[in-house]
Amino acid sequence: MSRAFNKRDKIEPEIVDALERCGFMVRGVEREPYDLVVGRNGATYLLECKGPKAPLKPSQVAFRASWTGHYAIVRSVEEALIAVGVRAEQIGGLTPAPPSDHR
Repeated sequence: MSRAFNKRDKIEPEIVDALERCGFMVRGVEREPYDLVVGRNGATYLLECKGPKAPLKPSQVAFRASWTGHYAIVRSVEEALIAVGVRAEQIGGLTPAPPSDHR
């Protein structure tokens, strides 16, 4: 099966930053059907970062249907944190601030 290189979504750096600040190890994946491999305390999570209205590619739909491990489609920092087991009440204050304007 031929797999295309992942196009990075704009939200991905914010998600990676928030996960790392919560103590997760995060590795980007260069090919679909997911963007990130996330781990902590012996657990591994596969995350696909998508923009607010971006549809899944056919390869991602097929992977999601066949994969029996953890796989989540996340469209925000909050969704990513919840997908890896960070409880909603722990999320407050973890959303990264927007990048500063360095002119």
